[in-house]
Amino acid sequence: MAAVFCKAALAVWVYMTAFYIASLVLKDNSIADVAWGPGFFLACSAALAGRGDLAARPFLATLLVGIWGFRLAFHIGKRKQGKGEDARYAKWRQEWGRWFVIRSYFQVFILQGALLLLIASSVMVINVSENPPLGLLDAIGLLTW
Repeated sequence: MAAVFCKAALAVWVYMTAFYIASLVLKDNSIADVAWGPGFFLACSAALAGRGDLAARPFLATLLVGIWGFRLAFHIGKRKQGKGEDARYAKWRQEWGRWFVIRSYFQVFILQGALLLLIASSVMVINVSENPPLGLLDAIGLLTW
């Protein structure tokens, strides 16, 4: 499990760092909010890739996380389209002054990546565990989703 978590953490770090670099170019840290949802899919997919097979439960869990994550990114991206940087991030940009570049990397992007890994860890555990065939609880969970 530790090796899988490390691979997922590395993938999320690269992903969040790429969005951080994009935020510097765009002068818009609020793209971190757009990156949030797909980051979950990335972490879960990294764990799923370490499995070696496509068992039903891990595949289904990762698929549902992906649908949710990309829908969230589309919704947030559409909502912020043409509006520039979110007021929260603009306020931090002003308050942090010359420390903005380094603080935004750690306090916005790396923190969100760490929280994302923590929250996604339940699906990552599903993705690396032995899984019996899908059953009634899986059906109820899918219908609830």
